Amino acid sequence: MLKTRRQWILSGAVLLLILAVVYGAWSASGHNNKYKGLALNSEVALDDGMRNLIESQIKVSQAALEAQLKSGQKVDLNLYTSIAWDATMLGDLVLARETYEAYFEKNTLNYTAWNNYANVLKDMGDFDRAESAYKEAYTLYGNEAYYRDYIEFIDNHSVDGNRDEEIKQVLEDAVSEIGQTPYFMIKLASLYEKRGDCEQMNAHYNVAKTLLPDNKELPEEIATANKNCAEVN
Repeated sequence: MLKTRRQWILSGAVLLLILAVVYGAWSASGHNNKYKGLALNSEVALDDGMRNLIESQIKVSQAALEAQLKSGQKVDLNLYTSIAWDATMLGDLVLARETYEAYFEKNTLNYTAWNNYANVLKDMGDFDRAESAYKEAYTLYGNEAYYRDYIEFIDNHSVDGNRDEEIKQVLEDAVSEIGQTPYFMIKLASLYEKRGDCEQMNAHYNVAKTLLPDNKELPEEIATANKNCAEVN
């Protein structure tokens, strides 16, 4: 009886060990990771002192947020954005993402948070959601920086091939809302250059020259663009 009992105990221990190994392998393979295939961290250059300071700031903000949520008192929403920003500074993309998502459950109108959230999603490689977040930012507040971030993103991370026509439409919408800026004019000029529409290209470059009278590099850029545009035709 004693021998049989020991055998059962040993068999049970072996089974538990096997299950632990299997679970560990399964976990490591990413099957239980909802961010499978995405980057979880980004490389940041921080010395130990700065890293410790930011980690401490996160802990303090998290403790304050947890206390407010448990007490039922009005929550300081700035705690969410502070944690998310500090997490981004540390390169902890998951904490940053999940904190922004918790924040949006309480406030969806913060365009700065949407743009920062989009940057986090981009760094993770979650490009579809990043594009939506960038668009949300400039839709809520159409300043040049947010339009620019969205345009550069879809220009560099297109998964469906060329999206020049879409970029052109966004640029034209931005000009209608904000007005002509050097970036918008030069970006539109480059699109017309690719089409071989040299007249429209030069019209937009001329506006850019007016807006940037002291830019010494622009005439050379325009000369090169005219050569390329002529070759398209």
